[in-house]
Order: sequence, then structure tokens, then C-alpha cells
Amino acid sequence: MASKTKRGNQQTDNTAVVLKHRLRDHFIAKTHRCDLCFDLFAGTGLCSKIYSEHFDQVVAVDERRAQLEQFPDLQNCVTYQGDNYKLLPWLMDRYGSPAFVDLDAYGNPDACLQFVLRFCKCPVTIVVTDGTSQARRRAQVTPPAWKMRGVYWSALSIRWQEWPTLIHTHLHDWAEEQGKRVTDWRYVTPLSRAHSQGDPPVYYGAVIQERAE
Repeated sequence: MASKTKRGNQQTDNTAVVLKHRLRDHFIAKTHRCDLCFDLFAGTGLCSKIYSEHFDQVVAVDERRAQLEQFPDLQNCVTYQGDNYKLLPWLMDRYGSPAFVDLDAYGNPDACLQFVLRFCKCPVTIVVTDGTSQARRRAQVTPPAWKMRGVYWSALSIRWQEWPTLIHTHLHDWAEEQGKRVTDWRYVTPLSRAHSQGDPPVYYGAVIQERAE
């Protein structure tokens, strides 16, 4: 059954939850360690419940108390309410570098993604929900993490079908800047745009490795 949740002021549609879970299953199997998972933008803990069966420790974060109050009771999972990006340095200091990071952002996840690429020890597996194309408007500035100050875009500046290419280009370039490389890249998108307000999100994952000399 389709369900809708709100992320900030943005309404999102979880119709493609099966696609999301299949992608996560694929990348859980690719993960090199099973000690620690960070589940950011965790919502009500649907993915954390899955991760608790595969990782020794799950750390889940969401900004909204109402969502965390619906979290399942998981013995090996701790939850925090707060800004996902601002909590990341503290979480790394307290728990160490995760083997697996879920950025189920629905907005633009790239600030958190860049932090993971910069500071997490390799190999690290990432799964991401990117809803940047879903929220863009003609008079909107591009995401701050792209470092294009004052640059606005038109909603027609790039087609929805081309978003995975843009995402992969950014991911590759940002990993290269940190002396790392992207392996096992995979993405999925809903087949239809009819269920979403605007463009549907892109679900993707990758394994980040140290760059071979």
C-alpha cells in the first residue's frame, strides 16, 4: 500500500518502498564489515529494523520526535533526535567509523554524503535517497553542498532521466577529491512519475574504496 510521509515541508511518497529495500539488500551483502551502521533520516525505523538483523550496532537519527516515537524496540539500535548533518561529527567521535551509511534524505543529501566521503574509513557502503530533482523550482538556488553560490536553475535545465548521471558524476568527483573511488554503483528509480509531486527520487548505492595507487 502506498504511504505518504512529510520530510520538513516536503511531502514524499513511499510507493517504491520495494525498490528501496531491494537496493539495500544488495548493498548489505556487499558490506565488508558488520559492526556499525548509521541510519540517518531514519523516520519510523523501517530500515533500521532490517539493519539490526545484519549489524552489531545501529545508530539512527531523525529530526522529528514524532517519527522516533514510532520506532520499533531494537536491542542493538540507539536513536537520536536532531540535525543529521550536525550530529555526524559527534556520532563518529562516539561510535567510530561506520561500515554502512543510509542517507534516506528525500531532499538533497549531499552535505551528509560529502562528510561521509571525507571522514569515513574505507571501505564504506552507502545507500542514498536523492530527492533533489523532486524539490527544484525555477527560482531556486542549487544545493549549497554543490558550492555554486548564487546560481539558480530552471526546472527544465536537466531531464529527470538524466539525474542518475549527474548524481554519479558528483559522487565520482567528490570521492576522487578525497583520494577514494566509487565501486559497485547501482541505482533504481520508479517506472512512473505519476505517483509523485514533481520528479520522483533516485535511489542509489555504492561501495567507497581507497583509490589504488
